Amino acid sequence: DDDDDDDDDDDDDDDDDAPPKATAKKDKSGKAKKGASAKKSGDKAKSSATAKKRSPRSGQRPRKPAAQRKKPVKKASPARNFVIFALLIGGLAAAFAMLGTQTDSNRPPPTPKWKVGETVEVDITLVAPDYKNLTCAMAGDVAGMHCANESKSKRHPKAAGQGADSRKNAKLLQPYTLTNRIQILAAGVWAEKALKKKIGGRFTAKCKLTIAGKAKKAQAQWKPGEGWFSAADWFIGSVKDCKILPRKVPKKIKNIKPIKKKK
Repeated sequence: DDDDDDDDDDDDDDDDDAPPKATAKKDKSGKAKKGASAKKSGDKAKSSATAKKRSPRSGQRPRKPAAQRKKPVKKASPARNFVIFALLIGGLAAAFAMLGTQTDSNRPPPTPKWKVGETVEVDITLVAPDYKNLTCAMAGDVAGMHCANESKSKRHPKAAGQGADSRKNAKLLQPYTLTNRIQILAAGVWAEKALKKKIGGRFTAKCKLTIAGKAKKAQAQWKPGEGWFSAADWFIGSVKDCKILPRKVPKKIKNIKPIKKKK
């Protein structure tokens, strides 16, 4: 019986020893769980700290990356825009004006449909020295009118002496250019009373031209010593009733008041 009691005691001892082993396992697993939870809480703390750093302050908008930020656009002043606009318009106007002038100069002059015996009004462009500088060369005469020369190197018989002076010989033909660029051979221009006055600079004379015919073979010279140009098919006529046209003066100059001298 004592042996049985001993066996029972041994069994009791075994029973008493078993629970502590299971508790040790539990303790280990508990420590592992605690370690894992501590690690998770540490990660959460780091992520929350990082989020705090990145998150903007209360009341502020989140800042965009530098690449997405728009650079501020500088607004030009109205005065500067007006100046640029004015310069552009002025440049375009000047370009069109130059283009128009070049185009007109390149175009041939209009061909008048005048008839012999017809009297037409013409505007002749002149300068004072033209009375002695303008010369033409043509054989013979048309309705009694003749050039100073028969040819480039030979004087016309009717132009001897004072016959070569256009102010005294109303039958002497000379080349002229009209304001519409038509060119003619006309006589009697400088014999008109209106042109005997001293006139400076370039001016325009409005005259009545009576058509006498057309030049078949003629040459024109604008100034002594210069070359000769063909005047074939130019209309020939005599002028009368010439009037000097007033020069065009800009309005701004017209409206200027004379300065009164102080006494």
